[in-house]
Amino acid sequence: MMANASSTTSRPGSPSKVKALRDIALEVHAGLNSVSSAAQAAVVASYFDEDSRFSDPIVLAQSTDLIRGVFSGNLLAFSAIDKRILSVTESSSAPMYQQDLHVVCIDADVCYTFKLLPFTAKIRTVSKFTLNRHTGKVVDMEDVWSFMDLIEQIPLLGPLYSESVRPFLGAATQFVAAKLIGVPAPATK
Repeated sequence: MMANASSTTSRPGSPSKVKALRDIALEVHAGLNSVSSAAQAAVVASYFDEDSRFSDPIVLAQSTDLIRGVFSGNLLAFSAIDKRILSVTESSSAPMYQQDLHVVCIDADVCYTFKLLPFTAKIRTVSKFTLNRHTGKVVDMEDVWSFMDLIEQIPLLGPLYSESVRPFLGAATQFVAAKLIGVPAPATK
């Protein structure tokens, strides 16, 4: 469902200004996905609280200190992070018990240039922001991306993973399933 003009809230710390929840999500996305400690600290201080939660396929953090800590890893690992936003969608329809929440999803290609490794990894990421529509605070932020996409871009490891590890794990899973629940083995050629 696309956004409507009524999805605004008072900006934390300055009740006289009105800021769209979509704009808050975009600001948080830009600040956290950067190599600027000042930008990260500013968006965490402005838009997260001690009950806020962040998750992705590798980590789970709940509290401003843990969320700030997770994203400070960007400062250690990457010399640059570039984003190309593909789409932004919003939903204000929620179950009765969640009427105070608003969801903004940002679909982006995020390019990470590593400091110590000679390559850049481009990861398609969907960031789902659940915001309190009254305070503008992020209740939950989830980054959804493919671990496979990340591994396959690493020189030497990527081809090994794609051509050997994944097929081996597929065969091992089929073998275990056949032994445990009687799934028939595929016919050999």
